[in-house]
Amino acid sequence: MRHLPSRSSARSVQELLADIGISVSISDINFIKLVKDRNGMAIVKVKDPEFAKSACWKLRTCVRAPDLEVTQIPVPLPEGSSFGLVDSRNVRCSWHRPTRNLTLCFRDPTQAFEAYYKLKNQQLNIGGLPVVAQMPTAADPTQKDGPWQMELKGLVATIPPEDIIDIFPPSGAPYQVEMGDPSYDTDSDIDSTMIKSLLYDVGALEQWEVFGSPTARRVKAQARFIQESEALDAVSQLNEMWLPFNPSGKLYLQHVHLVKFRVSNRVYCVVEDSIEPLRKDWERQFVYFSSVSERGYRVLKLESQDREPFTQAKETLEQIINGTTMTLDGKNLWSSDFKADRGVYRRLQDIEQDLGVVIIRDIKSSKFRVFGPEDKFLPACEALDQLLQEIQPRSTGHNTEKSRTERAAEGDCAVCFCGADQALTTSCGHIYCTICFVNMCLVEASMIGDFSIKCIGDQGNCKKAIPLLEIQNLLLSEIFESVLEASFASFMRRHQDQLRYCPTPECSQVYRIAQPETRVPPIFTCAKCLTVTCTSCDVSHPRKTCAQYKGDASGGMAELLKAKEELGFKDCPKCNTHIQKDEGCNHINCSACGAHICWLCLKTFRDGDDCYQHMGRIHGGIGDEGEDDDDDDDIEF
Repeated sequence: MRHLPSRSSARSVQELLADIGISVSISDINFIKLVKDRNGMAIVKVKDPEFAKSACWKLRTCVRAPDLEVTQIPVPLPEGSSFGLVDSRNVRCSWHRPTRNLTLCFRDPTQAFEAYYKLKNQQLNIGGLPVVAQMPTAADPTQKDGPWQMELKGLVATIPPEDIIDIFPPSGAPYQVEMGDPSYDTDSDIDSTMIKSLLYDVGALEQWEVFGSPTARRVKAQARFIQESEALDAVSQLNEMWLPFNPSGKLYLQHVHLVKFRVSNRVYCVVEDSIEPLRKDWERQFVYFSSVSERGYRVLKLESQDREPFTQAKETLEQIINGTTMTLDGKNLWSSDFKADRGVYRRLQDIEQDLGVVIIRDIKSSKFRVFGPEDKFLPACEALDQLLQEIQPRSTGHNTEKSRTERAAEGDCAVCFCGADQALTTSCGHIYCTICFVNMCLVEASMIGDFSIKCIGDQGNCKKAIPLLEIQNLLLSEIFESVLEASFASFMRRHQDQLRYCPTPECSQVYRIAQPETRVPPIFTCAKCLTVTCTSCDVSHPRKTCAQYKGDASGGMAELLKAKEELGFKDCPKCNTHIQKDEGCNHINCSACGAHICWLCLKTFRDGDDCYQHMGRIHGGIGDEGEDDDDDDDIEF
């Protein structure tokens, strides 16, 4: 709920909802007081899947408040279900902590100069960072052998005096540390809340986290927006803005792509050496890799601002942690009877230990996958092939009980009415040739209407819907995958008003189209190729609205730019508001965002004095010579 009155509170939101017949508790309401607009915003979370839809409809139709905006927030994915999915809704925030100068007092010049040279040569540092030290001076110029002082500049204000004394050896430590005033007054909790509020001015957050050392030069935080488009808007609007609690400091924002993977500890141990050299290459491209241990697994994380190197790093990491299918001479190595003998597992473990690899039996895909150094893959495949050949005789002729498939061979196929070839039997007791059953599934996928595979046994009278799990058990994994693909293709054909494929050729990723009433259409970032697509107009136009893109595409934008140039309009470099200068000097003050601007080069400044100094130094004057106008110009929008 946006644009709530300035005097609103969680209690007033609760009362407003109660007036339209919606009962919620105070604990369900997160009320946020916004800094920029001095109004309020509320996020209401209730464990009811129909709540958001119903509440939005009632608030739009029953409440007379023209400024009130209500939006349904999508339910986030459950914990752990987002592994492997690219998340581009993150914004990294940072700002400088206050600094201060301090004076170290030493008992004699020998101690002072020894400390000075160690700091200058970075033999000593404070908080892991180099320090700017001034040349020591005598505390009393008339007493050269008395106490000496040395000034340190720009230290993080949160570093306590004890930490500074502790970096020196006991024999050379200062006897006193005099702390200067901080560059600005700070309260870390309040500062964090104010930055968070600025982000909420742009869009709702799913997560906010402040991290890093309390004595680091910068405060670092990460926000995750509900919508990616709002993350992009936040970077565009707030990056390099002046801090509300420090007029001389700026807020820095970066749009971050992030993906996480989870692998078992035993797999990570054999692929770690393959990842380590790549980590250094990634860091040179500003792609950062990290891993954290979590209950028998390793959670691997990649993050970066740059889309292209991030995509390449993600694909490379996926190839390593997904393993390689074990084949020999083009043949897939597999045996369904592998589980019959426990001794076989011991043999497999011996192969793993001898070669330094991990071999996983993927029952779902009927494959063995190998992980570890690539030069060990071929020896591993040869050893596994020999093992499978040795166990093959053991699995022949021991099971005298007929399987359901074997019993099925005694009847005719329900499709072709001939003796069933490679017969299989459904749970309702009807028999099919394997190829007839597969063709029946694929033909069903091409039909108009909902995809549902029904038994045609008993001369077409059975009509029992065959469950997906049963189809999976009846077919080989490769054939089952083709049936699933046909099913999905059928679903896409029947829901073209709701779903679209990624616009990148040959990309199979799918996104949901934004509904017409959506206020801000969500941005779809393809998890495979990272192409950014607007879900409203189905094209990629980063950092532009649909209207701006359509104007560009139709040539309207070119006409607008030509008209602006002829009429003498320019855009504010901070907020893009149209500005026209009628007369006066070249110092412009945008009344929309407050930026001080040089009209000639559109450079922005913190205040008017800086702007005038710039114009005199760079442009040779302020541009109003011969005029009696005031310094500040009138702005027309």
